[in-house]
Amino acid sequence: MKRILLIDGDIFAYQTAAAENKTSDWGDGDIHIHADLEQGISNLDKKMEALMTKLHADEIVVCISDKENFRYGVYQTTNQTV
Repeated sequence: MKRILLIDGDIFAYQTAAAENKTSDWGDGDIHIHADLEQGISNLDKKMEALMTKLHADEIVVCISDKENFRYGVYQTTNQTV
């Protein structure tokens, strides 16, 4: 039987983006926040591969939220726009 992992990609995307953020303070009140996209993608790929290995999966499907998703029915305040 084929084992398929369904992954909540929102959590992984947030964690990866937050981990890649680097802050540079130029000393005059100018602060720059940047991230290395290539490194973030590489780290995310490694996390997905590790999950597949640990859980003996044949395939992985990463699900990303849209403007309408299940969270809004579970917890109404998640539907607030920023």
